[in-house]
Amino acid sequence: FDVIELIGKRLIAGLAQGPLTAAPGIRPTPLVAAQAPEADGLVSGEEARLLDVLGHAEIYSLRLNVGRQRLFALFSAAAAGRIDQPALMRAQLKCCYALSHIP
Repeated sequence: FDVIELIGKRLIAGLAQGPLTAAPGIRPTPLVAAQAPEADGLVSGEEARLLDVLGHAEIYSLRLNVGRQRLFALFSAAAAGRIDQPALMRAQLKCCYALSHIP
């Protein structure tokens, strides 16, 4: 919540719809805040520092395909390398499956 308030919805939308967002079944690539200024301008240096300070050193953006809807989930960790990628991919598929059962 702090990141949304401090950085704004534009950054969150950019992360969710950016080139690092992984479709179901595709191995996700994280945005690492310390390397973010080199990440094709996805975030500025100031935004990257703020993400890191607020405990979002590593962020994964996942696409959730649910019928005709395209939803997104963002997962973050306070330190890079802390998120288990295979578990993240399984969680993504489980989210898609669970959301598809909501009327």
